[in-house]
Amino acid sequence: MICKTIRKPFFIIALLLCLPFVGFSEDANSNITTANITFGELLMGEKPTAEIMNGHIVAIVFWGIDAGSCSINYPYMLKMRDYVEKYAYKELVAIGVNAQNSSKDKVYNFCKANKVNFTMYLLLRINGVMFKGSSYFCIFDTSGKLVFQGEPPEGYKKLDEIMKSIPDPLVGEGPYKKLKTLAQSVSDRKDLGKVMKQLREKLAPADEGKKKDEEETKEAQELFDRLEKHAQKIKARAEKLRADSPLQYYELLKSLAAEFKSDTIGEETQNALSGLDKDENFQTALKADKEWEAINKMADELKPCKPDSQLDPKNCKECQAKNNNALQQIKTKGNQLLKKYPGTPAANKCTKLMDELGLNSDK
Repeated sequence: MICKTIRKPFFIIALLLCLPFVGFSEDANSNITTANITFGELLMGEKPTAEIMNGHIVAIVFWGIDAGSCSINYPYMLKMRDYVEKYAYKELVAIGVNAQNSSKDKVYNFCKANKVNFTMYLLLRINGVMFKGSSYFCIFDTSGKLVFQGEPPEGYKKLDEIMKSIPDPLVGEGPYKKLKTLAQSVSDRKDLGKVMKQLREKLAPADEGKKKDEEETKEAQELFDRLEKHAQKIKARAEKLRADSPLQYYELLKSLAAEFKSDTIGEETQNALSGLDKDENFQTALKADKEWEAINKMADELKPCKPDSQLDPKNCKECQAKNNNALQQIKTKGNQLLKKYPGTPAANKCTKLMDELGLNSDK
């Protein structure tokens, strides 16, 4: 099984695959919340924890590929790819599960072939909710309450309506009367470092004999807290990637340093990057990870032997023949990486990939 983690900086989506349940009511039960979700086995992506879901819109798309009606409805799942990109800045979260007993290989390979860019689960239940049919949609609001359950076409319309109505997480509801220009800069993601620096100045103690504008101070504190929380989220996300994905870790820090350039956050992050540039062990892992990304990209471009079949070069001779040149390049470059950078995270990932592709690495 070619099962690699799909990484997304601002959101998570998991897929629920065609549940054979009955007794479904399209009137959302507000007594049901995200706390009713019981997660099963994670197939790919990051687990959407309670902390991640808190304060965000959670969308769930149900689909399948084994039954006739399920296979007809899978385009509803693929439509979510556009919504993921469309509402990434508002940190959309959606969750689901393969409850159709489809194999891990089949589900993963199908999604990989269709460039699905979200998290997948095998086994998941929403306690208290009964589903019918092959394709359904659920939405939970920012308080965690179930606010929609029904057919995907209506679900996407509702999701658009909800996502357009919620405020930008970096700005909040406002309104900003005193700091309207700064708030707009934040909304536009423009010069966040300069904005942060100005906010620090506005929140600094007033000079002796001068009185601060309370309304302006309140608005400044609101923007400051939101921007600081945003920066902390990026740092936390980066730290989770440091051990296994040095390149992603490094790139996240670079983006944070650039985003908050000229502010303390940007300066501290740039100092951390300078330290990493002098760390020989980290630089070795970083170089290895860059080579791994090139190999991983080649693997992502492998094609199934037939349009409706699943990519399986480990067991399918037709898949092997169709992808022979690419597989040989992956094997050659993979073995080179293993010899140059043994023991690195990239070497571990490369070994796993080659095993999944049926390529025996040269020890």
